[in-house]
Amino acid sequence: MSERKVDIKITRSPDFKLIYTNGVFGSLNPMEGRITFYVDRLIPKVTEEPLGGMATDYIERELQVEVKMSPSQFLSIAQWMQNHIERMKKEGILVKEEEIRK
Repeated sequence: MSERKVDIKITRSPDFKLIYTNGVFGSLNPMEGRITFYVDRLIPKVTEEPLGGMATDYIERELQVEVKMSPSQFLSIAQWMQNHIERMKKEGILVKEEEIRK
């Protein structure tokens, strides 16, 4: 039996948006994988001592988007990301943070 190739047409949802993230958390259990992307922001306030100085009492962690998927899709995405990381390391494009600090 011959396999028929099916073309993929890429479209964007009306709700599609591009976000910047500087962190992620999530979980994986036998029923689903979950990844939540977030952005941390320092919320400054002007201080009187020193006059005109700035300080912050907290970091605001704004959750941007949560993605839920099957455990097998979670694994597939992790492997896809790891493959890109390994390729960039081999090309010398990506280095570990501790190597940058030296």
